[in-house]
Amino acid sequence: MSSFLLIGYDGRVSPVSRRSISLPEDVDAAVEAAAVAAGLSVSAWLARVVEHHFRLRRGLAGIAEWEAEHGAFTDEELEDGRAWATRVLSGEPPGPITRRSA
Repeated sequence: MSSFLLIGYDGRVSPVSRRSISLPEDVDAAVEAAAVAAGLSVSAWLARVVEHHFRLRRGLAGIAEWEAEHGAFTDEELEDGRAWATRVLSGEPPGPITRRSA
């Protein structure tokens, strides 16, 4: 693995690591197609996917930590959360979400 500095389109300098990876041919083709569809290089697309993966893991860990302290979410709370997320992801104002007292 080698490291170097990358100057982004915004003019900021970011340290990056360069590495070589091997992928099954079908996965490689799917990654290439997804990167092209997103208008990104394969490296940029993979970086976004990996960042998203780690963000999801941190979120799931936060949920597990909260539930360990306060108990599992109720079906009503889960439904409220799903409805809120659907509104946010569709571009609508999120509106209120029902909160349980901690």
